[in-house]
Amino acid sequence: MHVLVTGAAGFLGRAVVEAALARGHRVTASVRTSRGAVPAGAVEAAVDLAAPGAVTAVLAGVDVVVHCAGSLTGGEAAQRRDTVEATGHLVRAMAGAGVGRIVLASSMAVYDLTRLAAGAVLDERAPLDDGGEARGPYIRAKRAQEAAVTDPALGLDWRILRPGLVFGPGRTWFHQLGLVVHPRLWVSLAGAAALPITYVENCAAAFVAAAEASAGRTAALVVDDDLPTRREYLAVLARHAQPSPLVVDLPWAVLSPIGTAAAAVGLTPGLLHPDRLAARCKPLRYSNAAATAAWGWRPRVGVAEALTRSLA
Repeated sequence: MHVLVTGAAGFLGRAVVEAALARGHRVTASVRTSRGAVPAGAVEAAVDLAAPGAVTAVLAGVDVVVHCAGSLTGGEAAQRRDTVEATGHLVRAMAGAGVGRIVLASSMAVYDLTRLAAGAVLDERAPLDDGGEARGPYIRAKRAQEAAVTDPALGLDWRILRPGLVFGPGRTWFHQLGLVVHPRLWVSLAGAAALPITYVENCAAAFVAAAEASAGRTAALVVDDDLPTRREYLAVLARHAQPSPLVVDLPWAVLSPIGTAAAAVGLTPGLLHPDRLAARCKPLRYSNAAATAAWGWRPRVGVAEALTRSLA
């Protein structure tokens, strides 16, 4: 196939390009600014997706678009430009060019975890976030991005992947883990809870599998099989840290009532807001069964090996 990968210079996008090339596909790697940063074997294309019509020129002959571009940070304006408007321009250009298949990099963050009980299974049946103020502009942008891709008027053959925390070399720390109070003191949040992670190579393979599969119009959570607890994951990081920190844990049984009490008296700054606390810390079980069933994907690299590679 001829695959167009947007956001190809990013952490996940670059891995998707490499995975698609390894499968023998022809790859056009779309980046906002040409920097020569895409893997050898791909054709780089400098495209500002936020500019109307800019992507049309690189859609000729494309069979499937893997859309990894979007803003991970920034306020409402940045999210609207780089995620929402950019996706709208892309899908409309695809419809006009007759490119029907798209694989979207969404996020596990679109689920509303406040409506799941602790210990429940998170999968595609879970309710989605309603885009309220508490979670911030990133969540609203991701929901709008999914809506653009699934717009019935465009008739696209869409596949939406909602990865958990994507880790790999240079990216092993996440705010869901806890707090670095001091180089010698780390605080784990809900340390006994599973950490919903996916190694970047495993995650990229899921995107390519979704691009290749005949089954479309499917949304699926993407996490690895052998998920560690937050405490287990932090212990590995701590062994590689200098100086070696003491790791202490604030269990969910303590965090949850603190958040509830704070909300009851109107004190919900930062992490203590119940929505943010649930999204970051609530103990859940995670299922990748839908991705396996739809696209035949299985993570090939185990978490222990992936961490060894990432921390080398």
